[in-house]
Order: sequence, then C-alpha cells, then structure tokens
Amino acid sequence: MIEKQLLKQFLKRSIILFLLLGVLCSFIFIWIIPHHYFSVIPVIFIYFFFLNVFTFRFLIRIQNLSSQKFTKQFMIFTFIKFFGSLILAFLFLYFDPKHKIPFLVIFIILYFSTLIQGVHDFLKVLNQRNPK
Repeated sequence: MIEKQLLKQFLKRSIILFLLLGVLCSFIFIWIIPHHYFSVIPVIFIYFFFLNVFTFRFLIRIQNLSSQKFTKQFMIFTFIKFFGSLILAFLFLYFDPKHKIPFLVIFIILYFSTLIQGVHDFLKVLNQRNPK
C-alpha cells in the first residue's frame, strides 16, 4: 500500500520534471536551434521517463533488505542500467552520426537529471522511514 503511494508521488514529480524539460527542449529546438531537431527526441524522453520510474520502483521494493543484499542488488541494477543506456547511446550514434551532439547533450542531461531526482526522492523515502 505504501509502495503505491510512494510511486504515485514519484510519478507526479517525474511527470512535472519531464514536462518542464520537454518544454525547455522544445523551446530550444523551435526558437534557438531548429536545424538540430531530430525525430528521436521524444523517444529519448520516454525512455528516460520509464527508466526513472522503473528504477524508483525497484529501489522501493528492495529498501527493506539487509544492507549487504541491498548494496549487491543496487550495484547490479546500476551496472545494467548504466551499460544498457551506454549501449543504446552507441547504437544511436552508430546509426545516426549526424545528430550526435544534440543527442548526447539531451541524453546526458536526462541521464543525470533522472539520477539526481531518483536519489533525492529515494533519500526522502529513507528519511521518512527512519526519522532522526
């Protein structure tokens, strides 16, 4: 029950974050650098949105494990997430090298913004669970 509530709150914040980033990205590509727009941009946003939600859901599910088990599962998951995203980036760059700069900028911004949001929200969950 609490997992669903936490996930619902996280979804609201994620939707707001991705809408803000999407509006900013749209503004930049419409008004500042329209010649750099490419049709895969919405797919990148969708990928990171779902990856972010899946990551948070995974962390919520394993939060009650012992420290050793949590760390092991977290590291394995982070490894898979990082290298999966890296492979996706390399595939895109291989098949569409003419858009490499805008792709990498968007990809890196979304990767780190979702990482920061996920860690921030998960730390809030842990602090609520174990208040000082």
